[in-house]
Amino acid sequence: MGITACNKGGTVVWPELAALDEKAEKAEGLVEMHDFKGMRAFVPELQPAAAKLVASAVPVNAANPAATAELKDDLKDLTGRLADASNLSDADLETLLAGIHPIVEQLMHQSGMPHVHEAPKP
Repeated sequence: MGITACNKGGTVVWPELAALDEKAEKAEGLVEMHDFKGMRAFVPELQPAAAKLVASAVPVNAANPAATAELKDDLKDLTGRLADASNLSDADLETLLAGIHPIVEQLMHQSGMPHVHEAPKP
């Protein structure tokens, strides 16, 4: 695991988290549509992005490194439970996938990384 660096302005840069956020948004959409076939088909696309994030280092300039590391562990546990998605009930699959984006949002918050999908504040 390498150390994730920050840019010159001090903003947290965590490419693995940004990539997972895109996948988490897609998962959230499938859950909202109750598209169980789509959810099952999406898990193999989600897993590598989650694994890359879990294997990556917490950014050196994370706002709250301990909470960020704990959330990475939560994500690892949740995505590990998706490993055999074909044997999960629709309800369990939906519940697990619904939990991805909230963890990603909290990772962004605790690390200090801006959440790219948030609406701009007036």
